[in-house]
Amino acid sequence: MPALMAPTEVGRLAALHRLNVLDTPPEKQFDDITRLVATICDVPIALVSLIDHDRQWFKSKFGIEAAETHRDLAFCAHAILGDTLFVVPDTATDDRFRDNALVTGEPNIRFYAGCPLTTPDGFNLGTLCAIDRVPRQLTPVQIDALEILARQVVAQLLLRRQVDELAIQLSERSRVDAELRISERRFRAIFDSTIQYTGLLDTDGTLLEANRTSLVSAGVDAADVIGRPFWDAIWWAHNPSLQLELRDGIRRAAAGELIRFEAEHPLADGSVATIDFSISPICDENGRVVLLVPEGRDVTDRKRMEMALKTSEERFRTFMDNSPAVAFMKDAEGRFVYVNEPLAQKFGVSESAWLGKTDIELWGDEIGRPLREIDRRVLADGQMVKLLETVPTPDGSVSHWQSYKFPLTEASGQRFLAGMAVDVTAEKKAELALRESEVKFRNLVERLSEGVFLVSLKSKRLLEANGACLRLFGYSAEEFAELTMYDLVDHDRASVDASMERAAKSEHRYAVGRRKYKHKSGTILDVDLSASAVPHAGEPVLSVVVHDVGEQMKYEDCLLGYQLELERANFQLQLLSVTDKLTGVQNRAAFDDALAETFDRCLAQHSELSILLIDIDHFKQFNDSFGHLVGDDILRSVAQSLQSTVRTTDFLARYGGEEFVVILPDTDSDGVMVVAERCRQAIASRHWQNRAVTISIGAATVSRSTPDVQSLVREADEALYRSKESGRNRALHGSGTIGMPAPRRQPNPINSGG
Repeated sequence: MPALMAPTEVGRLAALHRLNVLDTPPEKQFDDITRLVATICDVPIALVSLIDHDRQWFKSKFGIEAAETHRDLAFCAHAILGDTLFVVPDTATDDRFRDNALVTGEPNIRFYAGCPLTTPDGFNLGTLCAIDRVPRQLTPVQIDALEILARQVVAQLLLRRQVDELAIQLSERSRVDAELRISERRFRAIFDSTIQYTGLLDTDGTLLEANRTSLVSAGVDAADVIGRPFWDAIWWAHNPSLQLELRDGIRRAAAGELIRFEAEHPLADGSVATIDFSISPICDENGRVVLLVPEGRDVTDRKRMEMALKTSEERFRTFMDNSPAVAFMKDAEGRFVYVNEPLAQKFGVSESAWLGKTDIELWGDEIGRPLREIDRRVLADGQMVKLLETVPTPDGSVSHWQSYKFPLTEASGQRFLAGMAVDVTAEKKAELALRESEVKFRNLVERLSEGVFLVSLKSKRLLEANGACLRLFGYSAEEFAELTMYDLVDHDRASVDASMERAAKSEHRYAVGRRKYKHKSGTILDVDLSASAVPHAGEPVLSVVVHDVGEQMKYEDCLLGYQLELERANFQLQLLSVTDKLTGVQNRAAFDDALAETFDRCLAQHSELSILLIDIDHFKQFNDSFGHLVGDDILRSVAQSLQSTVRTTDFLARYGGEEFVVILPDTDSDGVMVVAERCRQAIASRHWQNRAVTISIGAATVSRSTPDVQSLVREADEALYRSKESGRNRALHGSGTIGMPAPRRQPNPINSGG
C-alpha cells in the first residue's frame, strides 16, 4: 500500500530540490557507497534512493537497471517517515508489501533495509537501502555500517550542493567571452619575417624568445630581456599604465583570448613609433594554452597617411557611407546635392534618385513643406539647429531621430544646408527599459538574502544598504548612512584600505574573503565579503556583498566531523575480506574487479581473454534431499576441484549460489574449451558420497564485437543456459550469441539454485 506523507513534506521536497541532484548522471562517490553496501550486507541490490513528489529516483544503484519507480511502490517512502533504520525481514508476510509490484515482479524484493538520509535541518530526503531476493536479517555490524554510510551519503549530497553553488557563482562573475584559438604554427615560423617584432612568452609572462628586429629597435641584447617578465622589458618600462595594460593582456591571453591594442614605443634612435601590438595564444592538442606569441607591427607611416586622408573627399564619402547616421546636403533652393548610403537605404530610395530633387518632390506637400521651412530658417539664422523628430518609415512603423541641421558656406560663397540624423528609436526604447530595469533591480537587491551596501572609496562613508545588510548589522537606514567603513570592521584601518584598493583595481568582483565585522550591539560577526567598483553619481564607489558565514563555519566543522567518521568507517571496511566465506575462493566483488581490469588490459594489449560460467546441476535437489549442510560440503568440494584443475594464471571465484566463474587470460576460444572440458571431467569423475555431481559450463571469448565486460558475461551466461537446456553435464561456447535475446535467468541466491 502507498506510504503516508509526513506533515513536513513541502519542506522536505524543497530541501531535496535545493540540492539540484535529481536526474543527474551517476557519480563515483555514490556508486562506491552502494557497492560497499552490497558487499558488507551481502545483498545483490543496494540503492541511494531519493523520494520526489510522485516518484523515487535512484542517484546510485547496484544490482538493478531501473532509474526510478513510482512513489506508491517505494519501500523508501515508508522508510523516510521514521528517523531510524526501516527493516522488512520478509515482504511476503508483511501486509503493506506482499502485493507490491516490486515484490510480485522484478526485482522480486523479499528483504528490505533502508536507513533515512537525514539533512542537518531534519528532513529525510530518501534512504540508503540494502535489498535481497530472499528473507533475511542484518547483523549488528552490517546495521552499523549501513548507518555510517547513510551519513556519508548525506555529507556527499551537501558537499555536492556546495560545489554546484560555488560553480554557479564563479560562472556568474566571469566576464570572459573568448574562444580558444588553436594554432599549428611552429615556433620558428614566428621568426621567418624580419619586418615585424615577434617573440615567445610563457603563460606567466616570462619572455622566452625575441627576434632580431625587436632587439635592434630597442638597442638591447637578448641577455638583457630573455628570462624576465615581458612587462619589465625596455619596450614597456617607459609607461607604467601601459605595463599594467600589458600584464592584464597576458593574463587574458593565457586564458585563450586574442589580445590586440596599439601602443607608443621609443626606438633606439630616439624616435617614437606607433605599434599595432597583439598577443596570440598557442594551444596543444588538448586545447590547453601552453605558449603566447607577442607580435608588433610599426604602423607609424600608416597612421600619418590616415590623418591626411581624413580631409579627402574619398575618406569623407567612405566615412559617411559607413556611419550609423544618415547625412545629406542641399543647395540654397532645397535640392539634394549629396545623400549618404544609410539615408538611401533607410527610406528605400536610391542615391541617384535623391539628387536634384526637393523634399516636396520626394515626399509631397504634407511632409515636404514643413521640412523646407525649417531649412530656410536655419539658412537665415546661420545657426545649427538640433531637433528630435518622429517620422514614419516606408514599412509603416514610427522612428525617432536626433537631427542636426546647419548652414555651410564654401570658399566661393555658395551656401548649402547640411544635415545629419541618428536613429535613436532603440535608445528611446532602451531609455524606457532602463528606467523600468532600475526599479526592478532596486527591488531585487532589496529582496536579496545577502547584505549589499555601497561605500565611497574616497571618504570611506557608507552610502546605501539593502534590508538584509541593515538587519545583519542592526542599524536603521538613517543610522547606517552616518557610518564609515571603519565603524563596521574589527581590524586595523590599513587592512581595510588595502582591501578596498585591491577591489577598486580588479576588473571583476574581488573576493575579499572572511572578515570579522561588528554588530551595532558590539557583537562580532563572521562574514564573507566580495566587492567591485561601480559608477555612482560621478564618484568612485565600491559595491560590497556581505554574507553571514557564522552558521556556515559551524557546518564546515560538522563536515570535518563527517569526514573523520568516514575515514574511521573506511578503515573498518578495509578489514573486510574479498574471499567467499563458505568455499574459500574469491567472491563476486573480487571477480568484478578482476574481470574489469583484465578486460581493459586485453583491449590495450590486443591479447586473448575468455571466461567460464559454471553451474552445479540439480543443486536444489541436493539441498532438498540431503539438507543445506550437505549442499555446503558439495560447494566446498566443487570449489576445491575447480581450483586444482584450472591453471595458476586463471582466476576462480564464486559467482553466487551454486555458480562459479573462471577468468582465463591469454586464452582463445579453443583453449577455453579445453579447460572447460577438463573442469567438467574433474567434477564428473570425482567420487561423491550421496550421489553423482555434474556441472554445466558456458564459455565466452572476447572478440571485436564484444563491446564491454557485461556483454562478455552475458554471452557466457547464454551459453550456460543452452548447456542446461541441452541436457546438462556439458560445456558450450557462446560464439555468435551476442545480440540474441537473453533468457530470463538470474544468478541464483546463495544455496538456492537448480
